[in-house]
Amino acid sequence: MLNRIHELDGFDQLTGLLNRERFESYLRKELFSINENLTIMFVDLKRVKFINDAYGFTVGDVVIKKAAERLVYCVGDEGIVARLHGDNFGILLFKEKNIEQIELIANRLVFNFRDPIEVYDDLHLHVSISIGINRCAASDNHDVETILKNAHLALSFAKDNLSNEFCYYNSFLDKIAKKAIRLELDIQRAIENNELLLTYQPKVNLQNNKLAGIEGLIRWNHPSYGIVSPGEFIPIAENTKEIIPIGKWVINEGFRQAKEWNKQGVHFKKLALNVSPLQFYTSNFVDFIKEMLDLYQLDPELIELEITESVMNNIGRALDMISQLKAIGITVALDDFGTGFSSLNVLNQLPFDCLKIDKSFVKQVLTDRKTGILTKMIVQMGKELDMELVAEGIESKDQLTFMKQCNCNIGQGYYFSKPLSAKNIEAYLRLQC
Repeated sequence: MLNRIHELDGFDQLTGLLNRERFESYLRKELFSINENLTIMFVDLKRVKFINDAYGFTVGDVVIKKAAERLVYCVGDEGIVARLHGDNFGILLFKEKNIEQIELIANRLVFNFRDPIEVYDDLHLHVSISIGINRCAASDNHDVETILKNAHLALSFAKDNLSNEFCYYNSFLDKIAKKAIRLELDIQRAIENNELLLTYQPKVNLQNNKLAGIEGLIRWNHPSYGIVSPGEFIPIAENTKEIIPIGKWVINEGFRQAKEWNKQGVHFKKLALNVSPLQFYTSNFVDFIKEMLDLYQLDPELIELEITESVMNNIGRALDMISQLKAIGITVALDDFGTGFSSLNVLNQLPFDCLKIDKSFVKQVLTDRKTGILTKMIVQMGKELDMELVAEGIESKDQLTFMKQCNCNIGQGYYFSKPLSAKNIEAYLRLQC
């Protein structure tokens, strides 16, 4: 009986797979018994939390169990599969594998999860996966904890990279992760240390090549790393909620600069500033905008606020907030359109003034026929909804020509100008007068 209990302790009760302890024990045994390179995979099932919230844990358990069966089927006799915890699984591949063999298995896993999982006859749910891969050379002498940590780190990067389902561990990921931790600690003091700055990028009317406005883009001048792009620190700021004071700083600084240009007679047409969903949904956001307009005595028609599709998670509240902003004369733009999952029906419900086509579309309009067709459809749809259209990320004359032929109103990107300091954009603006 004791032997039976001990045996059950080594297995996950839901899936019947090895549990984390038994998996680590097996891995430790392999490390000490062979001289070959090992390959560890960490697999994360996406959307399980959403399924639990929508359908309950019983359905979630069925999904996890059937997903486990797919993993075992795909790996076959090439390795062993374990359930580490929740919706995370570990795979140890047998024998030494080269890159081609590893990627054959990884692609097989990804491909097999493109079909929905049948929970019941009338319920099919889609679950995709991310994979972190750690290839361990026998000469590395890593301990089990380090091997698993590195596989988990690779998985974290795979989950963050929307264009890739799997990621290999390498030492560079350690540097990125440590830098992210340093940034997370330092970001709390960025405002008080006067390390944040706004740069400004022109927006150009594609039909007459005249200035259509400018966008304020935040940068962080870190004392150790130098200029840090928003792509690095904004996700950190959102996770720590430091994005709320940072967002207030952006609006205050943008409005202050706009007031200064007004005093000097420098015409910028319209200043666009980005707003995080967390900031957008704070209870006093509209009042804060009103206070800033009063403080700097700005005409609200000079200001455009850009929000992303993620605010559409709460349609009723988003409609109320956007309506309040428009009522005081603020223009509201939907930024990065095409990168989220909002429906066209939802887009029709919210009174946006402007639609910004994400640069990922503009980048591929000439090389991918479907992207070109979709971009033309987006422009046409925006016009039918009486929205201004802005193409982000224009970098070449051919891209410019394509967007002009689509009858897109406005362009923005390095083809016209990179983001400039306040001093340099002021010189640019004076030339436009």
